[in-house]
Amino acid sequence: MAEKYSVTPVDDNGTLGTPDQRWSAVYTQRVDLTPTGLNELAQGVFANDDDMPRLTRNKNVKVGDIAYSAKLQPGLHLVCIQEGTTDVTLPMSLSSALVVDDIIIDGTAQWKVAKYITSAEATAASTDSPAFTGTPTAPTPADDDRSSKLATTEYVQRTIDLLGLGNYAPLYSPIFAGTPKAPTPVAADDSTNIATTEFVHRAINDLNINDYALLDSPTFTGTPTVPTPSSVDNSTRVATTEYVRGLLNGYATKSSATMTGTPTATTPPTNDVSNRIATTAYTRSVLTEYAPLHSPELTGTPLAPTPLDTSDSNQIATTAFVRALINAHGGGIASASLTVNGYIKFINGLIIQWGKITRVGASVTVVFPCAFAEECLNIQLLNNMAYDGAYAYMIANSNNDRFTLVDNPELRPNSLNTRSAYWLAIGV
Repeated sequence: MAEKYSVTPVDDNGTLGTPDQRWSAVYTQRVDLTPTGLNELAQGVFANDDDMPRLTRNKNVKVGDIAYSAKLQPGLHLVCIQEGTTDVTLPMSLSSALVVDDIIIDGTAQWKVAKYITSAEATAASTDSPAFTGTPTAPTPADDDRSSKLATTEYVQRTIDLLGLGNYAPLYSPIFAGTPKAPTPVAADDSTNIATTEFVHRAINDLNINDYALLDSPTFTGTPTVPTPSSVDNSTRVATTEYVRGLLNGYATKSSATMTGTPTATTPPTNDVSNRIATTAYTRSVLTEYAPLHSPELTGTPLAPTPLDTSDSNQIATTAFVRALINAHGGGIASASLTVNGYIKFINGLIIQWGKITRVGASVTVVFPCAFAEECLNIQLLNNMAYDGAYAYMIANSNNDRFTLVDNPELRPNSLNTRSAYWLAIGV
């Protein structure tokens, strides 16, 4: 008996594979059985069944090994799909009834029935639902052919020309021209049939037009309904009550609104005095012009109501209140100059003035720091030296804005020309 042969596997592109692929390649590869093709593919592929190694008994075989048995149908052979040792006798199942893909158990080995196909068979399309590629051709049937033969493009174009189908509209989305006509459906028809003008007018005549609204500015009665648009619809579609209420669920009512979340509004100008909503920004802006109740720091010329003269509380005392109170108690200081030669002028008109003089010569004139408005009532002189009595000086004359001081010749004539003295004057 011949020794076993292994076929070097080949993929669809003719590339050699690995030993683990041998049985798959041998079984599935469509082999050209011509001598040239055999030489090009690999060793172990034979030109006919007689050249194949016979199915040997009690022999170790490997996956991918091929063998032939006369008990098989012509053109069939065996491919080892499980490594093992063949039995000492032929398998009982080995017969001409076997077909491609049948499995034979032979000892510990297993075989699968396979068949090589020729190159022509490999490139041929199946007779059952063939899938053609490239540019398949076929004989063009006669013009009057009405059979199941293949219709070539030549046959179709010729038929279109013969029937004048260029003037026909397609079944799908036809575009008619001229005055197309169709059978008028029966009055009760409610299908996809074409409605002719006769059908439409007849249907309109059967209807009560008063029960229908116009398309332009319709006036509905009863309880008209339409489909409710989606909540995000922003088009010219009719808004149903359901649509409107769905949108208003997120809004507060105008009357006694109870808002939630963080409602916002446009901030009015600070001079706005209306019923507009005052935002927090508006409130804070306006409040910057006001002093707090606690420890306010006023600026500018703050004003307050003047309390009554008899008020003795924590009311703000205005300048008018203070001046009135001072006047009621004999007046207050209106102005003053607290210097060596100074004065105090009271609100009630009283003026007290004082000063210091140093005489040089027989007389000296003193100008009051503040002229009396009406009259100088009294002038008092005080000598600067204790032993020089005031009587050593005398007032020669006086008026509302000055007085003149001279020596008293009866007491110490010409003895005090360089002496200093103080004076005090009262007037109004």
